[in-house]
Amino acid sequence: MLYALPILIFLCGMAAWRSLIPGVNTWDANSLAILSGIQLLGPVAAGISCWIAQRERQRRLAYLRILSDDRSGLVPVVQLASAVTWTVAAVLFVYSALAIQTIYVGGYGSVSVSALFSACMGAAVHTAFGYLAGRLIPRTVVAPIVALGAYVYIVLNLDYPGSWFYLLAPVTSERPSVFVEWKSNLFLTQGAWLACVLVLLAALCAISSVPRKVYVAAGGTSLALALCFGLMLQSYDGHVFAGGFARPKPVCKGQSPTVCVHPAFKDSAQPVSNAFHQLSARFGTSPLAFDRLEQRATGDFSPLPKGTLRVTLDDEAPGYMDLARSYFVTDLVDQAACSRRKDIEGRAYTEVVSAWLLDTQIRLPSRFQDAEQKFQNATEEKRRKWFGDHVNDFRTCGLSSESFDTVS
Repeated sequence: MLYALPILIFLCGMAAWRSLIPGVNTWDANSLAILSGIQLLGPVAAGISCWIAQRERQRRLAYLRILSDDRSGLVPVVQLASAVTWTVAAVLFVYSALAIQTIYVGGYGSVSVSALFSACMGAAVHTAFGYLAGRLIPRTVVAPIVALGAYVYIVLNLDYPGSWFYLLAPVTSERPSVFVEWKSNLFLTQGAWLACVLVLLAALCAISSVPRKVYVAAGGTSLALALCFGLMLQSYDGHVFAGGFARPKPVCKGQSPTVCVHPAFKDSAQPVSNAFHQLSARFGTSPLAFDRLEQRATGDFSPLPKGTLRVTLDDEAPGYMDLARSYFVTDLVDQAACSRRKDIEGRAYTEVVSAWLLDTQIRLPSRFQDAEQKFQNATEEKRRKWFGDHVNDFRTCGLSSESFDTVS
């Protein structure tokens, strides 16, 4: 397993890196990322440990243990412990790399030891399951089957959040968000469940070598505890996150507009304010005029103070400011009212105004170009005044070609 350590680190690191919030560093995101990293590391570790368990019989050396004075069942347990140690070391190495980066940039939040514990136990259970399968079925073809089977099981399980068996799996992969929090003691309970399963698998490995009462007792005790912790996991209803949205004290920067964001996005506040400055000016004479933006989670439509509008920032990936502006303008349009209109004229003219607000180019059929040309040829001052008079029609896709007669 030591020789496979670089492979395990690479697979865990790749899966974890893809699960992070682009451009945003939080300790909670690191925890969810390392849990997601087991999705690739676990099946490969299971396959390798399965192959390791087969070596003795494949090389026809099993008789040496029979002839040995020490016929203890601890020999396979020691081998399993070694394999588990290196697998867990790969997980800790990847998490350390994530932690160093988060400390360097001053990431938001605090370390979750319980999530890291759950990730380590998930990796260990994969390894133990593969080792036990290798001991019971010493065939070369079993190792790839175990690895593939573990991966398929993980992928299928991830499609059933909310099911009673969802959290019993050794991998929990969820999309991180700074506006949600996981349920209290969830990962501690999950880690304890997996630890009991690990002990049970180790006891079965020992029993498969030398069936002794002490190993049977250890296996029975771990099975009973596993059932207890498994029942405790049922109380979470197969959901990782608690209901509602977390709202820590925001960080506010900039003027015209002032932008208030989650502390994890503090570096984005001033750039977003600059990006929305012109948009705020164009809203100046309309009922939608605003001088303050507040970051809210996707799907959070709770009331805002007067003069404040919501802005959506899911991450800080390249182009996130343009995407935030696009979401902002799109959210202003009443999609339900637009969908009730049978013709596309109102939607097309709403796109004309949206393109002006976002400083983008669009292509419309020739029958809409006369009105579009009138709007583009008007001065900025006239367009702003016109927008203030027609903002309700813009939001409900109620604009027509006649609406643009007053813009010039």
